[in-house]
Amino acid sequence: MISILFCHPYNIWMFRYLAILLLLVSCSTTDLQPPVFMVSEEASQQTVQDNQVKTIQAKSTRRRQSQTTNSIDANESDEALTQKEPLTTEVKLATITTDYTERTYDLILSLDENKQVTAIKTKSNKGKVKNYPVHVLNKQIVLVKAVGVSLVTLLCRDFNQTSGCAIEIEYPSNLTYGKFLRFESNLVYQNDQWQLQSQNRQFTSMHLVAKKVFGILIGVERIELR
Repeated sequence: MISILFCHPYNIWMFRYLAILLLLVSCSTTDLQPPVFMVSEEASQQTVQDNQVKTIQAKSTRRRQSQTTNSIDANESDEALTQKEPLTTEVKLATITTDYTERTYDLILSLDENKQVTAIKTKSNKGKVKNYPVHVLNKQIVLVKAVGVSLVTLLCRDFNQTSGCAIEIEYPSNLTYGKFLRFESNLVYQNDQWQLQSQNRQFTSMHLVAKKVFGILIGVERIELR
């Protein structure tokens, strides 16, 4: 039965095709490709409402009680009075969309009370959250996946918690022969806020235009920035 399966002409052709495909992917190349900005430079410099900083501060039960009564127990020690839970701040850098699926992803920075980066997060519109602490930011981070394929990866170069880093964003142009494209951008702290820039222009939206053959996803045609 097994010999019949492997000797069937169609199966032999498929095995040969898969072997060639795997060989080509193993020899894949990555080329530099500038992104496509979809807005004018004047519009790109405007403040984007979605880029507002959302601050969430957790407060202890003791702290809430002291605010309610507006009084402090004199027997409490100075250490207890000054003890606070850490301030957590989140900044949405950009939203990633694609014409292949309705799923969207928010790219978010987690900051401490000194506005230093503590992690990068992705949050999908399905509620799935992935957290990447600073010690892994020198490795490739998968931002978007579809049908088991990594569509967008991000890599920080020489990451700094206070000033940001140079970023390489990579995506597959054609998976059938292992061709990948990338564009360069920067995570910067400018005008008292964190933002993403490419070609010295801020962007808050990344839209992936899918490349398909007979309705099958084989890569990303281009990335549009807004």
